[in-house]
Formats: sequence, C-alpha cells, structure tokens
Amino acid sequence: MKKIINKTKAKLKNKKILNVLIVSVLSILLIGGWLYFNKTDTPQEEQLITYSTDQPDESKANADNYNWNGAPDEPKKIRISKIGVDAYVQKSGVDQDNRVAVPNNVHLTSWFADSQKPGQNGLSIISGHVSGRTTHRRCV
Repeated sequence: MKKIINKTKAKLKNKKILNVLIVSVLSILLIGGWLYFNKTDTPQEEQLITYSTDQPDESKANADNYNWNGAPDEPKKIRISKIGVDAYVQKSGVDQDNRVAVPNNVHLTSWFADSQKPGQNGLSIISGHVSGRTTHRRCV
C-alpha cells in the first residue's frame, strides 16, 4: 500500500512540475511576443529644417559632436574633395520666406526633402553655405 501511495505522490509531483514548466514557457512566449509586437522604438527621423538664419552656427560639426538622424535611404554625408567639402547633410523644407531652407550650421549641408534623393533619377537639391565675403549671407 505504501508503494502505491509513494508512486501516486511521485506522479502528482511530476505532474505539478510539468504544469509549472508549461505555464512558465507559455508566459515567457506571451510576454516576449507582446513586447516584440508592441515596440515603441521607432527610428528617429531628423527634424525638417524650416527656418533659415542669417547667422548660422559656426562650430565644427563632426562625428564626435554631431548626431545625424534620418532614414537609412536618406543622404547622410556629402564629400566633394575638389572643393574641400566633407559635411553631414540635414533634411530641409521650405523656410519662413517660402524658399529652400539652408543649414543651421556653416559646416553642414542640407538636402531639400521635396527633391529626389541623391542617386535617384531627377533633380536632387543640396544646399550649403559659401566661404569668403558671403559667409553669413543666406543661400538662395
């Protein structure tokens, strides 16, 4: 009789352990699925520049102090070695004067978001600041 009781207790114990394992695995799967499908991490897009200033920032923009944000297929940097350009690209729209907004830093360029992306067929508009006598004038 004792053997039967011990076997029954062992079966019940094993069944409880199995039930706990099944509930644990299902809980992990449910929580993991909920976290995966309810992500709030959306890629940060760079703010569209819609204001042009006559006195842009003159601090050097480089990988150490400039955080570029944008979609993977948007222009990030432009290099034109012949004229010494190596600058990050900001996304721009239309400014307060209904013109293409220019970069807010003299060391940056901007891509007019309503034009084609560089590399696509069609017109792509990239603007920037010039050096010399017109450094502080807005590009038009």
